Amino acid sequence: MSDPISPAPRLSGAKLTGMFLAFLVGGILLVWLLFWLAERFLGFSPQSNAMGFLVPIFAAMAVGQVWYQREGARPASGRAWAMAVLWTLLTLAVQIGLLVLAWKAGLLTEMLGSSPTDEDLKIFALVLLGIGVFQVLAMRVMLWAAFRGAAKQAERKAKLAR
Repeated sequence: MSDPISPAPRLSGAKLTGMFLAFLVGGILLVWLLFWLAERFLGFSPQSNAMGFLVPIFAAMAVGQVWYQREGARPASGRAWAMAVLWTLLTLAVQIGLLVLAWKAGLLTEMLGSSPTDEDLKIFALVLLGIGVFQVLAMRVMLWAAFRGAAKQAERKAKLAR
């Protein structure tokens, strides 16, 4: 008599978040290295503000694919939303940390002129809120796309195995 196939164990939020942070930090380092190489060897400095959006979104998509493959099914929608919100907060914390480091190192002095005023900080907080909302939505869409792509890939593998 064969044993019933047990479902794959559910990945913990901590493991998923650890994977996300690994992809995020790896992506940030890769983009930084590519920009440095372009500046050093090609003689131009890429001015792309989109990387602050694209790297976290691609990190979420990569984790979504691993998530689906390990659990063998789409997670509950509420859990995916919760992970998207958590990962957005972590992403914003990393981005703010990098911004503060760049400011303290004097790399933003030309752009900011001097220390930011209270009004500057209020505007920055509103912009950050808008970026956060956008990132939550974008990460959730990328998780959906990753789950859908992984499901289609699993269907193709199942058809080939028959």
